[in-house]
Amino acid sequence: MTINSALYFKIAKKKNYFENDEEQIQYMNKEDLALLEDDRKDKEQKDHQSLSFRENMLNKINDWYFEKITWVTENVKRRFWAVMIPLIGLVVSFVFLAPLI
Repeated sequence: MTINSALYFKIAKKKNYFENDEEQIQYMNKEDLALLEDDRKDKEQKDHQSLSFRENMLNKINDWYFEKITWVTENVKRRFWAVMIPLIGLVVSFVFLAPLI
């Protein structure tokens, strides 16, 4: 099973519970809050300790990825090198691989 299919399954599956995320709720407008309340009407609330192993692992991966992406994007030099290193690698690979093809 790949990460993409696991993430799709987590996102696409209709759940009968919800996780309360206060940080997200504080940025929602009244219209979104009304939709959220309507969506949560027949569902039970779960905290992070009662989530499944798979969801806990996906949450940890998500937190780790967010931490790394935040570290890369907070500085102009890091953003520059995050783009340039793959481009330099691509150009160098063309130089070394093109004569062999």
